[in-house]
Amino acid sequence: MTELALATEVAKFIQVWGLPGLVVVLLGYLIWSDRQRQKNIDADRLVWSNHLSGMIKDNADSNKSLAVSLNGLTAAVNNFQSRCSQIQVAMQHEVDRLKGD
Repeated sequence: MTELALATEVAKFIQVWGLPGLVVVLLGYLIWSDRQRQKNIDADRLVWSNHLSGMIKDNADSNKSLAVSLNGLTAAVNNFQSRCSQIQVAMQHEVDRLKGD
């Protein structure tokens, strides 16, 4: 039904029923408007849910990458500390050897 035909039918309804007809039409409009608003709210909620789900997934992936990188860094630091200890022990042995000669 086109808007013009709808407006014509509403006008006829109000003309036949008078003030009670006007009240019915206004209540009908308010109910229809509320349903449209609810549909828009549901659509917006779905969009935001999808957007937030994507952000959470990206954040989880980022956290995994960070954890892997930190693991590698920890291994490198431990290896460096171990190597420094070996060098220190080797230098101490060399100092002891030189003192003994």
